[in-house]
Amino acid sequence: MSPWRTLLAAAALLVPGAAGQRQFPPRDNGFPPDIWDNTSVDVARIARGSYSVEFENARVRVLHARIPAQTRVPTHRHNTGLLVAISAVRLQFSRPDGSVFQITLAPGEVRWMEGEIHAELNFGAAAAEFLFVETKNGA
Repeated sequence: MSPWRTLLAAAALLVPGAAGQRQFPPRDNGFPPDIWDNTSVDVARIARGSYSVEFENARVRVLHARIPAQTRVPTHRHNTGLLVAISAVRLQFSRPDGSVFQITLAPGEVRWMEGEIHAELNFGAAAAEFLFVETKNGA
């Protein structure tokens, strides 16, 4: 055995979980770990130009979104919450299973949104601005 293989084998024994054990916590949604996909990533972190956190406590988080026209927000997860349109909102949601649905809201309209994994596309001619009041788990 080469010295490098011996060193790697020894290191594998010293690293917790490296000796044949799964290193990522089990997930019940059938998706691979977050390192391979972004289905659990915080949308305010991956789409900083479109989403910001306005308020957060133990029960809710309020996201302020301003998504430019014809802009796509990468796949992410939301908890259940309330979408409040500040401007006209025309969004298309794409789920990992390939299904797609659209919502259209006038300024001031409100819509309850179930928690899910999706990507978003503003298919409107202007920026879509809204608040999303997201419930926290157990709230």
